[in-house]
Amino acid sequence: MATSNNLSKFSRSRKAAADYESNYGGLIMLMVLSSAIIAYVILTTPSEREALGIVPEKYARTLLDVSPGIVTKSEVSESKSTELNLGSIDVDFSAQKSTEPLRAQLSVKRSSYKDTSSTVPFSAKPDLESVVLEAVVSDKAGDGNLIVSLNGQEIFSQESNINQKISIPIPKSALLAGNTLEFSVSSPGAKLWQANSYSLLNVNLVTSAYAAGKAARTLSFSLTSEQAINLMSAKLQAYVGKLTGDANLKISVNGKALYSGTRTGTLAFDIPIENLKSGANEIGFSVDKDGSYRVSFSKIAINYAKALTVAKKYNFFVNDYNIGQIAQNNLFCTLRIAKAGNAVTGNAVQGEGAGANPDSQTIGGNQQSGQQTTVDQTIDQGQGTGQAGQQSGSGQQQTIGGNQQTGQQSTSSGSSTASGAQTQASQQASTEFITARLNSHDLKIYFVEGVALENICQYLIKGDNIIALGSDEPVSLSSLKITVAAKQ
Repeated sequence: MATSNNLSKFSRSRKAAADYESNYGGLIMLMVLSSAIIAYVILTTPSEREALGIVPEKYARTLLDVSPGIVTKSEVSESKSTELNLGSIDVDFSAQKSTEPLRAQLSVKRSSYKDTSSTVPFSAKPDLESVVLEAVVSDKAGDGNLIVSLNGQEIFSQESNINQKISIPIPKSALLAGNTLEFSVSSPGAKLWQANSYSLLNVNLVTSAYAAGKAARTLSFSLTSEQAINLMSAKLQAYVGKLTGDANLKISVNGKALYSGTRTGTLAFDIPIENLKSGANEIGFSVDKDGSYRVSFSKIAINYAKALTVAKKYNFFVNDYNIGQIAQNNLFCTLRIAKAGNAVTGNAVQGEGAGANPDSQTIGGNQQSGQQTTVDQTIDQGQGTGQAGQQSGSGQQQTIGGNQQTGQQSTSSGSSTASGAQTQASQQASTEFITARLNSHDLKIYFVEGVALENICQYLIKGDNIIALGSDEPVSLSSLKITVAAKQ
């Protein structure tokens, strides 16, 4: 009895230990899985999740965020011209003839007591346009008809003469994949003593078919990134000669139609610059049925702007995911430009503005700090009046139109300097628009209460993009920002 109790206690102890181990093991697995999820969230960058197609519903991305500072006239550039030689090409969609030898020679003979015929097998492709049987009569006896049958159906019965070349059209509807021609001669009939016979040389099958592979050809050329982005005009020039037929010659650029017609000689066509791109481009040539052309001395002549000096120019990148979402009309693409004094805090060197270096970027806001040299004044831009005052030491303030800038200042005083600053503020307010060249597109963007906004989805391209700013009158800009965001 005591032994039985001991065994029972031992069994209960083992079960409790097993339950504990099972619960402990599950807890460990849960902790490992949680740690892996946390590590993924922490270590995987938004761009990496984006590349995997893992994008939050409220998607937003900043493509460019800089502080341009003083912007003056647009970049100075010169027009550059170059020619890209493409070479020559033939496009042909006419029926191409080919000859298939069947027999070098054959003979057929028939008398009242004997019939000697000859059979010839051949195969036929389904895309044949026409089929003709040709042969030359080298010898003949009697006055019988030469008879030719295709797959048991008579297609020719006619008396022929020596040295006569015979051509027998074969109906396409009668052709099979595998075919048999039978050559024979008609009976002499009541002329029991006579035998009719024919001897043939060069028994050939002449076929014609359209070669679609030669009906469309392409010539390629490449544009550099600078040429494509700053392209001003492009023209295709070529000498076109007609070889056969009167079908239309069609020309396309990167799959977009450029020309269709039958003109020949030296031709020139303006190419819409939006149809061209950086890198490889293709000029397509094709011809309709029963036509062929030779295109010679073809070349592309382009004009593009080559920058000599740059006012304010910035590069930014648009990835594959964003381009795909733009194509599906799922994103807003916003260009936002703000004048200095519109919700921007920080210090600036007067006359240059904060962040005048085009290479500098501000991410997550527009706050700037630095050393500012100015006059002692407080300007009430809303009232259009200036008051001279005295400011000294560190941490003094200059207020323009209710927007505050703080920093380290050196001091001076005088009402004349306040008046000069007031004039500068008035010039700032008079600038109503700014020009921007985004890739190859020129934009004029108007300010409303110091901020200019523009939807730019249609101007963005995959990969590197370039935006350059310019203004007829100097204007200080605190922010240039390009963002994409999901449509909610």
